Amino acid sequence: PPWTLQGRAALHKSLLNNTAITLGRFGLASPESVAPSLPQFIQPWCRVLAGIRDDAEKEQAFRGLSKLAYANPQGCLDSFEFVVMA
Repeated sequence: PPWTLQGRAALHKSLLNNTAITLGRFGLASPESVAPSLPQFIQPWCRVLAGIRDDAEKEQAFRGLSKLAYANPQGCLDSFEFVVMA
């Protein structure tokens, strides 16, 4: 999927941060479209979110994460500790 972050550690930090924020916005706008793929990217997504300073954009990303978790709770059960750390 185009939104996967796995194996992309060499990418510039700001690109990863922007991607993580954008995933949250997708989650807010269309959770039913993104939620089925949640298990594929939730762990690296949360690792990137953990490194972003707390601000309105990060809050927006977490609101999207919440909508995705609501739409696909099974998709984040194995990654709960990553969500908490983010």
